[in-house]
Amino acid sequence: MVQHVGVDGCRFGWVAVFEDNGELLYRLFSKFAELVAFFPAANFLVDIPIGLPWNACPVRPCDALARKNLGPGRASSVFPAPSRDACRASDVNEARRLNEAELGKSLSAQAWGICPKIAEVDVFMLSNPTAQLRVREMHPEV
Repeated sequence: MVQHVGVDGCRFGWVAVFEDNGELLYRLFSKFAELVAFFPAANFLVDIPIGLPWNACPVRPCDALARKNLGPGRASSVFPAPSRDACRASDVNEARRLNEAELGKSLSAQAWGICPKIAEVDVFMLSNPTAQLRVREMHPEV
């Protein structure tokens, strides 16, 4: 039985990496919810922001700690997570405007590029509170 699954976004949707009978395997999924359902007893480590910043908390503490751990040479690999509204924007200009209004800063092209994935996980987590016990964000850089 698979206990832990590493997850990252990819062009197809999502890639899940897991160990089964001592063998390291991967499987592709088009939707995050399908991936979680496929491994009913597993814990998930996802390389995507979970728990998005808002005006009262514009910098997520986990990002600040990750940057501190990585030090000056690698801290930039942990980019600021976008606001919830920015993730749901229809284009990058709207996303940047919404992020600026909410968090006081624009949005990087890198963050905009994964906004659909961030929004997908965000919607899943908000609509599946029990998943919060099994799905965790992680930074592979750390």
